[in-house]
Amino acid sequence: GAEEAFLKAVPDFKPANILRVPYDNTMVNAIDVMTTTLTANPGVTNWIFYSCNDDGVLGAARALENAGYAADQGMGIGIDGSRACEAFGSGKPSAFRGTMWLNSANHGALAVKILLASIKDGTKLPVQSFTDPEYITAGNFASDYKAKLCH
Repeated sequence: GAEEAFLKAVPDFKPANILRVPYDNTMVNAIDVMTTTLTANPGVTNWIFYSCNDDGVLGAARALENAGYAADQGMGIGIDGSRACEAFGSGKPSAFRGTMWLNSANHGALAVKILLASIKDGTKLPVQSFTDPEYITAGNFASDYKAKLCH
């Protein structure tokens, strides 16, 4: 979905310029495969990356840093919020630009609301339900999320 949304938002971008780099969903492996990808593509100066989780994005950002790229030469948005403390805790600029945090308190509140409606009003339980993620960035991390996420 990320690639489809990106290409829709940036129609002049050539899909041939997209490199799909498989990894095992861990940050260590993301660093390894991105380091190899950077070495194999020395002519690429700017990177956009996305992943199914924060580990992939933060791993790619770390690989860029380790290879001497500046933070503004890459950008990625993670999903799940699990690496927000590592990504934003130092206050240093990073290619890890944000994460979509799946706040379990929101999930629980929605579940209770659905169950109460079912019990009180006989509302049929939905097959699926969704809550919106909360977008965490370096700009809102310290004020809104550091105390919630970093222990």
